[in-house]
This record gives sequence, structure tokens and C-alpha cells, in this order.
Amino acid sequence: MSSPARDSESAAWARSRFQELLSEESASTALAAVRVITEAISRSSSTTMMGLQIDLKEAVDTLKAQGSSTGVR
Repeated sequence: MSSPARDSESAAWARSRFQELLSEESASTALAAVRVITEAISRSSSTTMMGLQIDLKEAVDTLKAQGSSTGVR
């Protein structure tokens, strides 16, 4: 399972990257979310499917929280 320090670092990265992608004038919310999730897979250092699933869930949960705070569903 991921450590709390790693979790907050990954969540901070996901939030930051999502906002960065949204600031690009041609990026839609959906495209930005897909790109963040795809990049999260590439950034993952997990060596098992369970570890990758945990990393992806963290990215998705971060994006959901980000969407809730901006009114996006």
C-alpha cells in the first residue's frame, strides 16, 4: 500500500497537472482528466496490478475532488 507521504505527493501532482492542462485553451475537462490518468500510469512505480490500481484510484479520487471544488462532475 502507498505511504501517506507518497499519497500526498501524487495527489498534489495530479491536482497541479490537471489545473495546468485546464489552463491550456484547447483542453476540455474530460481530456485533461484522461491525460492526468494516463500520465499517472506512466509515473507509477508499482510493480503489481494491485499497486497500479491503488495509484490509479488515488489519481481518480483527486480528480473527483478537484471537479467537486470547481463545480465539474
